[in-house]
Amino acid sequence: MTHKQLFLFLLLAFPGHFAIAEESMERITVESNETVPSLNKQLLDRDVIASSAATLTELIASLPSVQIRKIGGLGNPTAISIRGSTSQQVNLRIDGQLINTSQSGSFDLDQIPVSLIESIEVSQFQSDSTGPTPIGGEIRINTLKSDGPSRSAALTLGSFGLQEINIRQGINLDSHRFIASLNHLQSDNDYSYLVPQSYTDSQLSIDEPLRNNRFKKTTLFLADEFGSETSTIRINAQVNAQEKAQPNYQNNTPEMASILENNNYRLGLEHAWLHPIDDTELALNFDGYWFARNETYIDAPNASRNDEYQYDTEQVYLQLKAPWRYRSMQLLPYINLNLQSFESESLVNDQRPSCNGIQTCDVEATQALLNLGARLNWQPEKSSPGYGLLYNRLFAENSNGLKYQIDDKTLETEFDYGSAEFDVNYRIDRHRLSLHLAQGIRIPTLSELFGNRGAFKGNDALKAEESRSITLNAQSLWPQLSLQNSLYYQDVDNTIVAIFNSRGIGQYENVSASTIWGLSTSARYNVTPGLTVTANMDLLDSNTESRFFAFDNKQLPGVYHKQFQLRVSYDLDPNWQLSVTHNLDRDLYFDRANKISSHSHFNTERNTTGVSIAWQYAEYAASININNLFDTAYYDLANRPAEGRNIQLKFIIKEF
Repeated sequence: MTHKQLFLFLLLAFPGHFAIAEESMERITVESNETVPSLNKQLLDRDVIASSAATLTELIASLPSVQIRKIGGLGNPTAISIRGSTSQQVNLRIDGQLINTSQSGSFDLDQIPVSLIESIEVSQFQSDSTGPTPIGGEIRINTLKSDGPSRSAALTLGSFGLQEINIRQGINLDSHRFIASLNHLQSDNDYSYLVPQSYTDSQLSIDEPLRNNRFKKTTLFLADEFGSETSTIRINAQVNAQEKAQPNYQNNTPEMASILENNNYRLGLEHAWLHPIDDTELALNFDGYWFARNETYIDAPNASRNDEYQYDTEQVYLQLKAPWRYRSMQLLPYINLNLQSFESESLVNDQRPSCNGIQTCDVEATQALLNLGARLNWQPEKSSPGYGLLYNRLFAENSNGLKYQIDDKTLETEFDYGSAEFDVNYRIDRHRLSLHLAQGIRIPTLSELFGNRGAFKGNDALKAEESRSITLNAQSLWPQLSLQNSLYYQDVDNTIVAIFNSRGIGQYENVSASTIWGLSTSARYNVTPGLTVTANMDLLDSNTESRFFAFDNKQLPGVYHKQFQLRVSYDLDPNWQLSVTHNLDRDLYFDRANKISSHSHFNTERNTTGVSIAWQYAEYAASININNLFDTAYYDLANRPAEGRNIQLKFIIKEF
């Protein structure tokens, strides 16, 4: 039985027998990011998301302790860090489903258009609800919920050929609340770029519009929510088709025709059943999701070459929770199963490559993750401290087999790890204090365990990356001023790093450990009823330990160690708002040996200013975002000059 068949069987077999309490359904009321964030999370609500012309990555990057670095232009890879973590140490959940792929541990943050998002929650050093505690944190995206009969539309225009349109329709039919949304986004991504060796003259470096960097994506989203007083069911489906052309950054040749095509499909079921046993505070919750992604990479750097690489991923995620309340105590036991498969196909010069120990081999890989755990929340009295505890045990089985080979021996590994977190919260008048302890993990990916069965070898002895962290939070609220400070420490063991020998043969190894001290401070001051000043500061001090001299006693790579943000918002009148944001980012190291940084004369620092003007009247709204107003130069994730100033203009009709 395939993953899809298993999911459809459960979808049809159990629609009336599993549920959660309506109070614990994935219908979360969140604060606007215009308020002081909670001690453990930052939250963005639907109004803030819908009214902004910013992309999803830009919205999340505006939150404290979150860093996002990307390769210039839409559709390119993005690296996310929470309090100094790597991207693989951050979990992405959509409606509770863990999206990180088992093959690489990565995720596509922009697979959900902003127009389809109900709310966004970002947690640090903790799991949002259930499952393993991540080393960095979690980003949870809750998809759109129907708010009754309605029809809306939004149009965004921007620099470098950006065009986006979204149409949404909500319908009530008997007890059903339907919602449908269609979104299309495209961009030429032809920003000016300093080409190291111009195609017209290889001896010159010339600023040119980047060729073959276009991107387009079309997304269809459907959802239906229905039920009774004791049962609620929500079914949602999403289809996403996108194409991303791949430029030649070295010489910007017009012959470059490489492209990455990505089609993915997602089907979800959430079923809530309140009080399945009479006279108890017990509830049941069943969540099930099926996800499939088909990627095709056409490698066509010139007219004489056209190689094709196909990558298919399939995932089934099933979870059963039984929230139970007794007086001031809430217990949430759970079990979830995550089944993933990965398959690759390659054609080089119209032939399958030889699997000779050097070239990459086509493989079939699987991973089965079983999580057992429980979360306990307890506050004896309203004026007493509140306590929270989560323990999770993860069991994993992994396999990797060769395709089209006589010797198709399948490699297998299995392991299990525990993770936990503990909270104490206390409120004193206008002040809140909390202590958070966490033991997090990041298990090896399939590519790290098994390599590519070519020159990059596997290592089935890899251990999971493990962390221990402690966070002290303090929040104070006054009528005009709010302050929040977080002081934290974390140590990470068994960091997984790719190591190569002198012949170019490589494999992943647990080679280093690291420690981080951090301070995150946020302040908000209401100068007048219409004028607000917000300031954020994030400071990191990191150090690595490794048996490799080049990696020992260094700063962590890929993250800014000093970040400062100042934002001024002013309500010109009830319909107009102006905001100006300035960001200053310092001390970024591109490599583990710390050879590429601002200290070695590389332009790795960011000093950018953004301006946003928003207007709304009745059912109409519009906004304009100017990012990097002064066109400041800095390097992107790939250590190349980033795109400069860009402008986005958004129009919204809330009802028509």
